[in-house]
Amino acid sequence: MKHIHIIMLLLECSLFLVLLRSHYLCISNYVFLSFQLFSYKYFWHGIHRTLLSRLHHANSPTYLYRFDFDSKHFNHLRILSCGKKVRGTCHGDDLSYLFYNSVARKLKNHTREYKCIEQLVGMWTHFAAHSDPNYDSEHADLWQPVSKAAVEKRQLKCLNISDELKEIDVPELKKLLVWENFYSPDQLI
Repeated sequence: MKHIHIIMLLLECSLFLVLLRSHYLCISNYVFLSFQLFSYKYFWHGIHRTLLSRLHHANSPTYLYRFDFDSKHFNHLRILSCGKKVRGTCHGDDLSYLFYNSVARKLKNHTREYKCIEQLVGMWTHFAAHSDPNYDSEHADLWQPVSKAAVEKRQLKCLNISDELKEIDVPELKKLLVWENFYSPDQLI
């Protein structure tokens, strides 16, 4: 009986490996592949599991954002982690836009980065005061809370924070659902 359990476990692991390979095999650069795997496993997947748990247990709205603001000189963690030649965003880059820190410097108020800071701080402070991150009366319904119905239909949306604020389908969802196969729905915290 023990052997059947071990064989079933090995088959399940093999299936998960096939799923991972099918979604990541197209990446030939091993460093980039590592960044992708670790960003999903240790960052995106954790957020997704927390989101599912909140939808299951919480009575208040849950909002999801995706920081996608690419700055040549102000995405400090990306620059520290990947160097100045790599573009895009890195986990934690949004912190320099929310909090002044030792690697940040003052910006002129006409820059893209300053505008992004104003938007993020506006959303966070409005959320803290009113439980709603929509601080701009012209766009009062821009950022919608995540709904159980949308998640059940696999139509997860988020506020994409870039040069413009826009609600979009989560581009990473397909890969997130692969990681979700490693758990049963009753394993939420």
